[in-house]
Amino acid sequence: MEHGRNQAGGRSRCRARPALLLLAALLLLPGLASAAPAPGVVTVLKGKADKQHRQQGDWRRLARRDPVASGDRVRTRAASLAEVTLHRGKQTIRLGPNSLVDFSAVFAEGERTVSALTLEEGDLWAEVDELGEESSFDLSSKAARATVRGTIFSVHADEEGTTTLNVYRGKVEVRGAPSPAAAGGGAIAGPREVAGPREITLHQWVRLVGRMQQIVVDRNGGWRIRDIDAHEGFTARWMEWNRSLTEADPTKARQPAPHRQP
Repeated sequence: MEHGRNQAGGRSRCRARPALLLLAALLLLPGLASAAPAPGVVTVLKGKADKQHRQQGDWRRLARRDPVASGDRVRTRAASLAEVTLHRGKQTIRLGPNSLVDFSAVFAEGERTVSALTLEEGDLWAEVDELGEESSFDLSSKAARATVRGTIFSVHADEEGTTTLNVYRGKVEVRGAPSPAAAGGGAIAGPREVAGPREITLHQWVRLVGRMQQIVVDRNGGWRIRDIDAHEGFTARWMEWNRSLTEADPTKARQPAPHRQP
């Protein structure tokens, strides 16, 4: 009788073991999910830069190969430059000195990628590979919002709220103010023409800016577009830095540089 009870107990323990293993695996899943690689990484850093998460807590010193994720804010110090690549190198973001960018939403769902950034001040240069139909890349400032599909462009946001955007390759759709949809990568209606350059209020226009063109949007929503040449307004420091990166990796930018000294 005692022997029978021992056998029954052994069989119960054997049956319980797979259930315990399954429970342990389920408990570990949140940890495995959180260990997924961040959508962005710092690939180049010259000088000093800092990172803050969701405008909370202290700024901490940024280092090369640090991860960058949704809600992170990155700022560069004086005489400093930083490069962040997103979505396994498909998007390259470069920051000039004294610049601050908020990576508001950066994530991937299968083949779909979403990047929504806000340039709060300073200079930013970006190269974005051709996007899939469901993917999006949006860059906002105080005065404008840019939506791209596959482009090389730069943006300068000054202290007075004026935004200057240069397009070096492809086309960029620009509208006169950041939209709440930017944080979620919302779709934008196709470009529509407006009557001649004139002072108009925010949210009333959308412009398509082509290769080697510049658009300037002031804080009141006024805008103007003009053609630029390949070297107009480029600073020696930015030109030298971008060229050095291009020579090191020919798959990166072809003719990039922000338009003015920060």
